Amino acid sequence: MASRMATMGGVPLRLRRLDAPDSRIESPSPPMRAPIHTFLCLERGEAMIAVDEDRVLLHAGDCVLIPVGQPFAVLYYNNCVGYMGGFATEFMSDGQSGNLLRRSEALRGWKMVRAWFAEGDMHYVATILERLLGECCGERNEDILRAYLSAFLAEIDHRATTATTEGSVLSDRFVAMVFEASDRRASIGEYAERLGVSAATLYRAVKRSTGKTPLAWIDEAVVSEAKALLSHTDLTVNEIGARVGVLDPSYFSRFFRKKVGVSPIDFREKMKKSHQ
Repeated sequence: MASRMATMGGVPLRLRRLDAPDSRIESPSPPMRAPIHTFLCLERGEAMIAVDEDRVLLHAGDCVLIPVGQPFAVLYYNNCVGYMGGFATEFMSDGQSGNLLRRSEALRGWKMVRAWFAEGDMHYVATILERLLGECCGERNEDILRAYLSAFLAEIDHRATTATTEGSVLSDRFVAMVFEASDRRASIGEYAERLGVSAATLYRAVKRSTGKTPLAWIDEAVVSEAKALLSHTDLTVNEIGARVGVLDPSYFSRFFRKKVGVSPIDFREKMKKSHQ
């Protein structure tokens, strides 16, 4: 996943488009501690990230800012369009940009910040980030870079929210449970029982919050784990199928091809070539 980087006095600023050919994520990423403040902004698609002990499901319009040094990982990534980048505290330590970091409750809290933008607002934010990306790849004027980054951070601070609904909390708990479960092929009723609600309540909450059914999320978790095992282990396809709860090898191969568009073997070869 190549990054665009502008370096001024040794201080890095990184930014890339999520849909760029060299930036696409094909499988979950291992946990990392970034040496810079990291942000992820989705125009389209969906992703799940792990930040310390929290699991956060992101949709179109979501932006998150993860403070420097906080462990995080990408658990799920699907057709994302948007931006991912980061900056060092020192880069925003001068002038008005430094004042922004000091006065903002959200940005100086040293915890993950989440903001949501409606479609029109997201277009405006994406325009700021596209201008910032252009400057990173062009003249790399430090003052202009700070100005665009300050505008983006001000938008996040303005929209930052911790507001949740009972349904969204239940939905996020279910999706996190599915991605962490050792037996992802458990029934919807079993998941509902673990969460202390009826299957009908769980279905409505998940569908309303995510636009997908609980079963669709179970399938997504199976594919995500299979991709990770194909990418990072030497397990056979049959062993991977069993590991994700699909004991019939031929069914696992058909299921994977239907969801991903290629066979498990072809996917593994693709990932090997991309890492060479």
